[in-house]
Amino acid sequence: MRRSIAVLTVGSLAAAGLVLPVVGVVTRGLAPVAPTTWSIALAGVDAVAAAARGALDPALDEAGAPRAPVERSGPSGDGRLVALTAPRSTDPFMVAGVTWDADEDVDVTQVALRLHEDGAWSPWTLVEVSDDVDDAELEAAGRVPRDGTEPLTSTGADGVQARVLTADGRVPAHLAVELVDPGEGSGDDALATLPLSTARAATATSSVLEPTVVTREQWGADESLASSWENYSNGLKALYVHHTAGTNSYTAAQAPQLVRGIYAYHTKAMRWPDIGYQYLVDKFGTVYQGRRDALTDLPVGAQAGGYNSQTIGVSALGNYSTAKPSAALVTAIEDVLAWKAYEYGLEPQGRTTLTTGTSSKSQTRYRDGQKVKVDVIQGHRDTNYTACPGTYLYAQLPQIRAAVAAKVEAARVTAGTAQDALPAPAMTTRPSPVIFTARARLAWRPVPGAVRYQVLSQPTSYRTAETRNQSWWLWTTVSGTSAAVKIAKGASRVLAVRAVNAGGRPGAATLVRYTGRGVALSALAASTGRKKAGGTKKQWKKRTGKAYVGKKALASTTKGASLRVASVRGVDRVVLRGVRKPKAGKLVVSLGGWSTTVALKAGKKNKAGKVVVKLGAARSGTLVLTKKDGRPTVVSSVGLGRPPVADPATLPSPPPAVVAGSTAAPVLVTAPTADLAWQASPGAKKYWVYTRTPGGTGAAGEWRKLASTTGLSYRLTLPPDGGQVEVGVAAVVTKHARAAVSTQAVVGPAVAPAVTTG
Repeated sequence: MRRSIAVLTVGSLAAAGLVLPVVGVVTRGLAPVAPTTWSIALAGVDAVAAAARGALDPALDEAGAPRAPVERSGPSGDGRLVALTAPRSTDPFMVAGVTWDADEDVDVTQVALRLHEDGAWSPWTLVEVSDDVDDAELEAAGRVPRDGTEPLTSTGADGVQARVLTADGRVPAHLAVELVDPGEGSGDDALATLPLSTARAATATSSVLEPTVVTREQWGADESLASSWENYSNGLKALYVHHTAGTNSYTAAQAPQLVRGIYAYHTKAMRWPDIGYQYLVDKFGTVYQGRRDALTDLPVGAQAGGYNSQTIGVSALGNYSTAKPSAALVTAIEDVLAWKAYEYGLEPQGRTTLTTGTSSKSQTRYRDGQKVKVDVIQGHRDTNYTACPGTYLYAQLPQIRAAVAAKVEAARVTAGTAQDALPAPAMTTRPSPVIFTARARLAWRPVPGAVRYQVLSQPTSYRTAETRNQSWWLWTTVSGTSAAVKIAKGASRVLAVRAVNAGGRPGAATLVRYTGRGVALSALAASTGRKKAGGTKKQWKKRTGKAYVGKKALASTTKGASLRVASVRGVDRVVLRGVRKPKAGKLVVSLGGWSTTVALKAGKKNKAGKVVVKLGAARSGTLVLTKKDGRPTVVSSVGLGRPPVADPATLPSPPPAVVAGSTAAPVLVTAPTADLAWQASPGAKKYWVYTRTPGGTGAAGEWRKLASTTGLSYRLTLPPDGGQVEVGVAAVVTKHARAAVSTQAVVGPAVAPAVTTG
């Protein structure tokens, strides 16, 4: 199961020797379709347009309910009118939105659009302001932050009118209407007629429960629009259900066009590195790949501002505040959610905890850093101020959770818990918990089946070496079995290595450990003393020279002088570097109520004056280095070491062999009970006993959990009606890790008892 990158990552049954009838991705590709996009500047309020009938009518929200009236001057219910265009004819388009330069001082409170479709103007439609991506994420991807609305989709419009309100009447910079014509692809009609039910083929990259997915190549994604976005979630905790809002009237051939239009709006207008969702689903039941790598990994998306890490988003094309979702759409959503819930070991009807992250306009329901208890399968509105995924689709979530749970449990019974595509690499070298050079080299043994390896990183503080641990950045990808990593002065990083197979699926990761360079001297709080004539004097003086780490050091001859590093956590060793001299003063090293005395003394075996102070346990508090005497003491580096992380657990393999009594199954017995026994399975903490009707299919042949035991045997009570029963046993490591149910024993009376009546 894929609880996190550092544990079990990609579902695969190859190790268990199982071959199941799974479905795969649609493999027929299309030529990329380049969209046409253009902007219309919003330059204030058009006086003629404002005087026209209907120009200030209330906008309708997703459910068709009117908002407060808009005043031409002065405050309205949602703020002050700052922009209004005249109705304008345009070239045909299918996606519209409004964007502006990111500026947290300008609060855009309402954006409304009218579209000219089928020869008539629509009512004013409220378009929600998007808050689904963090500005820092855009900057990390080399994108200039830009704010805007969610896209408004259409089956084909040729005119637009826009209206914008802000809280205080100020106008955002570079306010503009953005229009997208996604173009018609050569394969759009083919996708509309594609018999998905017969286009299912297991591939080398398929996993259990994987539905048919139309890939980016298939729906004609122009990959030149996306930029590098190498941020991946550390495990999966929750699954978001969304809707795109906009039109519900699209045809099957128009659905991939809408996907391309949303993709172009997100990347060109909003300047996101990729489309916001991991998956999209249309009303005909077709599933579309969203983000790059979504089929094989967990790329961080923009599906829920503040909660983009450790979650994925499945967005339904259409407005499900005004229309009920089709059965095909709901089933497709269930299929995607079941696939990912099984693959990452989630309990579809359970609860989980998310940590609220930063978002550009703070449209989250909770403050930054707050831990929030949510459903594993939830709607966008559960954590953010939005109507998404619409009233009717949101009402379907209990049914969706139940259906997904049934699919996941059936997969676990048949195939066991999802296992990794590849094992975690075995490291041959590990960097010291404290290094003194700019580069450190990682090396590992080859992993059978791997075609490349990824080095992952989480930046941390030298004081805490802690991270929210919600996502990883891809540091580098190599084809060999070693890589160099660069650590800045005073920085700490958590490093991990994982292998990737030919299908692009990463395996389990080996978490290397916290790795950091020496604390920057400028970060050390040096004590000062009093001068005889008043004031203070420095007790530590700066020195420079080739003999020091980084050519810099601090020196003192004052007894009692100290250096402090506040708020360090989880430190199990302190590494001190002095200078290449045979004599040095003594220092008292104290942390968290623990202390010892050391001397930074150089010698034949320790020419650099390096001392490793082992603290005996992970300790926290203020690290204090205090001079014990008046002899000259030079400190050129202070490093903080932390303990390595324990290795992840593994699933039992193979599943236990079941026998009935002392003979091999199947066996028929005449007694009312049968004693079952099985072999021990390595790593198993307990065993679950299952029964089902032999040879049955559907509800009659489903496995039903009968009992749980820590032993290697179980007394089974046979059916009183004389029927036979098939018995299976699953080895369980934890609640979320178990082997498939074996199917080797059939027991039952040889002759059914006579039945009498009256």
